[in-house]
Amino acid sequence: ALTSYTMGASNVVFYAVWTQDNNDDDEYTVTYNGNGSTGGEAPVDENVYTSGNEVTVLGKGTLVKKGYTFKNWNTEANGSGTSYKPGNTFIIAADTTLYAQWTKNAAPVTSPSYPDPSDYTTPATTTTPAAIITTTSDTTKTPAITPVPDDTTVPPDTPDDTTRPPQSGDTIVLPDTIVPQELLEQIQGQDIDVIIDLGNGMQWKINGKSIKGDLKTIDLSISTDSGIPVDVINRVTGERFSITIHLNYDGPLPFDAILTVNLFARNAGYFANLFYYNPETKQLEFVSSSIIDENGDARLNFHHASDYIIIIDDKPMDENPMTGAAAPAGIALLAVSAAAVLIFGRSRKKNKSDNK
Repeated sequence: ALTSYTMGASNVVFYAVWTQDNNDDDEYTVTYNGNGSTGGEAPVDENVYTSGNEVTVLGKGTLVKKGYTFKNWNTEANGSGTSYKPGNTFIIAADTTLYAQWTKNAAPVTSPSYPDPSDYTTPATTTTPAAIITTTSDTTKTPAITPVPDDTTVPPDTPDDTTRPPQSGDTIVLPDTIVPQELLEQIQGQDIDVIIDLGNGMQWKINGKSIKGDLKTIDLSISTDSGIPVDVINRVTGERFSITIHLNYDGPLPFDAILTVNLFARNAGYFANLFYYNPETKQLEFVSSSIIDENGDARLNFHHASDYIIIIDDKPMDENPMTGAAAPAGIALLAVSAAAVLIFGRSRKKNKSDNK
């Protein structure tokens, strides 16, 4: 290199000569930070860059954050810097750290849950009757009654000298599903409840004040047959779970039969909507609705033994679901519903003697 120069008679210009500086301080790296991730590994960029080099931003690697979705990278942990999506490029001028940015996932939408038949349990009785009447299968005998104090349970055996005819305020628990004509005649017009426990969270209740018309012995037993055509069921339920019920009695009921159905506590607050299948019109007609209580129980009123469907929805379905207008005489025809949960059906075998 020139260290000295003797000046001549004319002007002289000196030019600087530059060489590449290999100082390590000019080498830069890119680091990826999970920024609150709960699992996985951040990507690793093994390249060493010098000022002015172009950097291609990597993907999120295997990073995950519970309850969040990866959004992009940012030069600041709080997202206030420059954002880059995977595949974007930038010119590096210093060591750079990119922080993962996360978006909180939306809360799942709550909808009616579909029960599994294995979940069914018999609900506990919460009402203490003034008395419990024990009956026998012999319908020619007058039911015997044992007064029950409010703070005691029913004794296992009833002495003959404590029996009396049923009276207002009593509850009669039948040993089976047969409701004798003689019993109906005896309690007609009185505030006396008849209970039939079907098991699996289902129970019939009949009050003597609702008994009217021609009386006969009625079998309220239930089995699993269906008279509802498959295409009607599929229009309502699609691939959803369904249960069918067959009542051995056929025709109008001479009383209001209230069926308690356990639809599970997780559906509390929803409505159980009861529809009747009309075999002549091949349509489903609205009957009644009941809000599902905190124990999962719904109480639905039956006046006729026929084919039925219960639909769980967030509101009563007493309006025509096709038009939204109120249906005539409280009847609504059901076409398609995505909220269907339970099917109660029976095969309808016409018996003239039942309509007398």
